Amino acid sequence: MKSFIKNIVTSRWVLLFLILVTVIIYAMNLIVPFFNDDLEYQYYHGANGLEHYSSIWQVFHATYLSYFTDTPYTDNGRLACTFFIRLYTGLLGETTFDIVNTFVFLFLILYIGYYCIPRGKEKYLECWVAIVGCLFIFTQGTRTFSLYYWAAGAGTYLWASIWAVTFILVLRWTVNHHQATWWQYALLVLSGAVCGMGHEMFSFALSAACFFYFFLLHRDRITKPLLALVLTFMAFSVVNAFSPAIQTRGGFSDGEFSLSMVDLIRRLISNLMELKAFYIMLACLFFFYYKERRIIASIKNNAFLFIALFFSFIPPMLYGSGGRALYGIEFFSILILTKLIGTRDLNNKLWSKIVALLFILYFGVVTYESYKKWGIVKEVVENYYHSDSDTQYFDAYVGTPLTDYYSINSLIFLTNGLTKDRYGIVKRTEYGYPHAQSLNAVPCAQLLTILDQCNEQLDDKYLIPGDLKAYNYPELKFIVIQCDDEKLKEFYEGKTRKVRHLKFWPYKEYVTSSSHKYDCEVSDSKYKYKYILLQKSYPFMTYDDISLSE
Repeated sequence: MKSFIKNIVTSRWVLLFLILVTVIIYAMNLIVPFFNDDLEYQYYHGANGLEHYSSIWQVFHATYLSYFTDTPYTDNGRLACTFFIRLYTGLLGETTFDIVNTFVFLFLILYIGYYCIPRGKEKYLECWVAIVGCLFIFTQGTRTFSLYYWAAGAGTYLWASIWAVTFILVLRWTVNHHQATWWQYALLVLSGAVCGMGHEMFSFALSAACFFYFFLLHRDRITKPLLALVLTFMAFSVVNAFSPAIQTRGGFSDGEFSLSMVDLIRRLISNLMELKAFYIMLACLFFFYYKERRIIASIKNNAFLFIALFFSFIPPMLYGSGGRALYGIEFFSILILTKLIGTRDLNNKLWSKIVALLFILYFGVVTYESYKKWGIVKEVVENYYHSDSDTQYFDAYVGTPLTDYYSINSLIFLTNGLTKDRYGIVKRTEYGYPHAQSLNAVPCAQLLTILDQCNEQLDDKYLIPGDLKAYNYPELKFIVIQCDDEKLKEFYEGKTRKVRHLKFWPYKEYVTSSSHKYDCEVSDSKYKYKYILLQKSYPFMTYDDISLSE
């Protein structure tokens, strides 16, 4: 461990890079407030209704109850994750969380480096660029909620990743020790229990890897300490994966499997299309060892991780595809990728310094964009909390399209059903509005100005052909549909059919039919009409027709 830290500290490029990354992650923690799941986790269901946690015992009690489906705490089997989320949101607060979560992220970077990088190569920037780049670029972006490394997302993904690496490192220790003291056995059992109750995508994949690697392929490597760790881990992994609450998710309906083979194939294809780090790892495996004819040997050298990677495909097949469901696949791919890079000849090559610089510059812009967008969210929410009205109008800051994937889309975020409901819970609980409705955030402050100035007589030169009175004002970020009560009813009963074409390619039409998941409505008593807002497409698209479709 001393040589590991010494090699990092004495390499000025590695040290500078890690410091700058830590600054960025701390800035993002300051910018991103508690939201969505965090707003519910901060409350304890007491005898008098919702209240803030007042003791650590309430946190334990709520975490225990969250395992079962017949309680108001229903979550999943991730008891270790939900315990810490409740602890920080309900007791310790945002300031403490921001500091701790920053160090947790830095620790994960160092942890992966300690596990994956061969001793002596910690001073090479290439390894750290690979670790940090993959953790940010391939797993952090969610576009809508930017969920993975903040608050509840941190508890279930960032921190659970640390428990996964912890289990692998402790497992490596048990292989080399045939005996242990009583207190070491106690720590092994505790480690197995906590790590097993982390995220089911890790616990399932690692349990399966342990079974196949040790109990089927390498029984000669089984030791008593290993049995204590693995059996405890597998037992609590079963408790996690088969919790009553989690059976209602994904392919399970009332505890019974309901996905067809066609649905499973569709999910597999969908998952394969969204993976990133997985394909980078496969490409490096091929190009690094193809000429040396050592691909199979490399897979055997990392057999445990490859088995875990294989089984990490199963949870997203059963419980949901895309984004967060693929985190386990991507994370194990990152571990293998880092180990592969660590086997190469490294010398702090120029390309690694250029990539590191570009990374810092790019995510510096992402941090600024996040500051602007979350600033609007905070302003809207604060106005909502202190207002008699549940409707708040705002103009969204869209920002730079190149950074959109890694920063929040406030248009989608503030109009999402879960988001609106959870802000409503806070307003009813803490701000003296017991009958308040969910937040109704409408991104149209500019539209109100237009309606007041023209007395609702919208300009026909912006009218789009079709059976909906849809207008495309260039200064607005959405299409405006003007309708009466009857037309409004038809709109919500059907779908919107949009015909578009590229401005520079008018002969090719693009036809889409969409539901109204993220649409907004302006329904103010001072206006004669109702107004529906549809998000615009790319600026180089023009609309030929907007109509209702059955």
